[in-house]
Amino acid sequence: MNQIAPPKNQKGLKKDDFKLGLSLGLLVPAFVFAIIYAIDHYFAIRLDKEFIMKDGTKLVIGVGINVLTFRYYMIKLRMEQTGKGVLAATFIYAIFYMIYFIMLDNVNLF
Repeated sequence: MNQIAPPKNQKGLKKDDFKLGLSLGLLVPAFVFAIIYAIDHYFAIRLDKEFIMKDGTKLVIGVGINVLTFRYYMIKLRMEQTGKGVLAATFIYAIFYMIYFIMLDNVNLF
């Protein structure tokens, strides 16, 4: 099976670039976290509770979305450098999660 390399002159989100992947990998989970946080806050006010989901759970869901981003760039578009950037950002979030939520024991996780 022949591997088809993506064209080198692509622009925007269809560019095979490590920095683009790192940016997407850091911004997409943060955006998803913010949306989940806003929805959780809305329903918490409606139900007169503090919060429905814990912050650790929201972060894991946000980082889980990176799997879809990673798969899209690596499998569908065959953009290896962008996929590597998304994977690096996922590892950065995983290290942050381990330090903040597990080692510092700030919050009950789930």
